[in-house]
Amino acid sequence: MSIHLHNAAGNTFDLSGGHWAVYLTLAQAYGWKPRGTERPPALPASQPWSGQYASRDGQIVGDAEAKLLAQILHAAALSDKLGTALTDVINNIEEQIVRAGTPIGDAMRMQPQDFKTEFSPLLKFLYQGRFIID
Repeated sequence: MSIHLHNAAGNTFDLSGGHWAVYLTLAQAYGWKPRGTERPPALPASQPWSGQYASRDGQIVGDAEAKLLAQILHAAALSDKLGTALTDVINNIEEQIVRAGTPIGDAMRMQPQDFKTEFSPLLKFLYQGRFIID
């Protein structure tokens, strides 16, 4: 599953669902307390909204929340424990996937170095503020 982030300025950021889960979990490990996303505009009012970040429903991450997420991930990137934290988060997420019945082949397993090239561009995107997940 691919995650597409975009904002009102027309900037976009695409990443895998697995990587998005790692970033969200890493931010929580560094103290982020998710406030929840805003209801997707296209969702009928009769349907409840959970505030989740992991789906691709057109939900909105508010300006302050996006910038806070950027700040916390930025702090994580500067931490001398980032490699260990990434490894722990990746292992935890992959264990949950396997426990849910989806096998992960060795070639599909994530590694901390997989995040090197997208970490900074993601931070730049998040620092721009409010965005939509779809």
